[in-house]
Amino acid sequence: MVLFYLLFLPLFSAIYFSGHWIFYKIWQSQLHLIGSNRYFFIIALALMGSGLFITSVTARIDQLQALSQLSGVVSYFWLTVLLYTLLISGVFKIILFFIPDIPFGAYATSIATVLGIIISISGVFRANAITVPHHAIYSSKIKKPVRIMHISDVHFSPVIGSEMARKIQEIYKKYQPDIIISSGDLLDSGISDRKIVTEILDSIRPPMGKYACTGNHEFISGIDYSTKFHEETGFNLLRNSSVTIDNFVIAGVDDPSALRMGDIKSIPSDSELFSGKPDDKFRILIKHQPFIMNEKKPAFNLQLSGHTHNGQLFPFSLFTSLIFKYDYGFYELTNEASVVVSSGTGTWGPYSRVGTAPEIIIIDLLPSPPNAN
Repeated sequence: MVLFYLLFLPLFSAIYFSGHWIFYKIWQSQLHLIGSNRYFFIIALALMGSGLFITSVTARIDQLQALSQLSGVVSYFWLTVLLYTLLISGVFKIILFFIPDIPFGAYATSIATVLGIIISISGVFRANAITVPHHAIYSSKIKKPVRIMHISDVHFSPVIGSEMARKIQEIYKKYQPDIIISSGDLLDSGISDRKIVTEILDSIRPPMGKYACTGNHEFISGIDYSTKFHEETGFNLLRNSSVTIDNFVIAGVDDPSALRMGDIKSIPSDSELFSGKPDDKFRILIKHQPFIMNEKKPAFNLQLSGHTHNGQLFPFSLFTSLIFKYDYGFYELTNEASVVVSSGTGTWGPYSRVGTAPEIIIIDLLPSPPNAN
């Protein structure tokens, strides 16, 4: 954990503050900032930029929860504005290099900033609009229909709290699943309205239970802290273990980050997780990162994953498929093995979605039709 912060924080800080410096430089030339105006601009940028660190420091201090939430909302929104302002400014720079006499050239910085603000506002609305994709899976191992509600990457945090919990509750009531599965990153440090969130989630009790695996953020936030939250919200956190319920075996595996930040020295393979379990039971694997072991002969019938957020913010969504072969959506590996990778229910970092949608996935597991081959 210490090594992670020693590597991550300096790198993130360097990139983050470099972005602010570039933003300052493009506006300095636009506004001809000199004297006191220059210092006011620098102070304003410093205040906006420091919000992320204020949120991180105050996240778990109950008396400062309001400050943590306010600084988180403002600073993460600003981060999105900064990102898109710099991206659009870069595009304008390229255009002006080839077409220097373009009419809007003198207003490029202002236009880029306004567009950055508009995109960021629309991204907040998109992050609030949870979609509900629906998949049906047929199997000879299924004896009666069972409905799964799959959530992933909710990231309860200073900016994601009781409102998200209520949305999950509403979708549960509407679709009445038999099982709820969380494929990791249920939380981050410092949860807004934690008591309300835990009460709402704990009140959701599907007949066949709620199950979860760890994601990398369970370990970043502290595995003891994360385990307690899962217990308070009624989730059975499966750490390299499995449960058998009716005609199903549900197994959960730790995220690989457990090896460097957690309390284990090895992670079992998929086949080891299901070792000794009857072959006639439908096997569900909960694995945070969408990596597949033995694609031609998987140990599972259904793997539920997340982690990628489908990029969350354009243009990052263009690159997730370069890192993960199965980066988003429904994949049928064989007649008896499928993978579902969620784009995530919440957001990480900026509470914004651009070019992607948050989702809670409904999966109906159905008996094979009598005439199926």
